[in-house]
Order: sequence, then structure tokens, then C-alpha cells
Amino acid sequence: MTDAITRHEAHDLADDPDAFADVLDDARAHTRFLDEEEGKQLFDGAARYYMGISGKEFLRRWDAGEWQDDPDHYPIMALVMLIPFARP
Repeated sequence: MTDAITRHEAHDLADDPDAFADVLDDARAHTRFLDEEEGKQLFDGAARYYMGISGKEFLRRWDAGEWQDDPDHYPIMALVMLIPFARP
């Protein structure tokens, strides 16, 4: 897989559509799609890792508004971005 690129390299890619297409092709070749169950497992594992609670418990507490006072806390936002995996 292609290593991370610098801002300068990204600028160069924007000027070269063929090079940009190569980077996208490489990314697509290394993309793995998750089925519904795998997505739920991913979310549950992330909730346990970041918060020490199950994915189901995180969703219950998120839906109840428990973290409304601290929405920018990194572990919370990392999990919020993963919610579509838990609720396809």
C-alpha cells in the first residue's frame, strides 16, 4: 500500500491526474469491505478499546445525551464516526 504522502506530494498529485488515479487505484486494491456483523464487531471493539464499555452501551449512553457536554473528547468522536458501522 502507498505510504502517507506529504502536503507537497499531494499538491503535485492534484496537478497530475494520472498519478492521482494510480494512488486511488492502490487505495481501492487495499480496501476491505465489512458486512453488517463485521461492522458491529468493529464498533464494539472500538468502544471497548476507547471507553471500556460495549458498543451497545456506548450507543445507549450516546442516545441518552450523556456526553453532550463533552462532544469534542477524542474517544467519543472516534466512536461517533463509527456509529454507521453499528447501525447500518
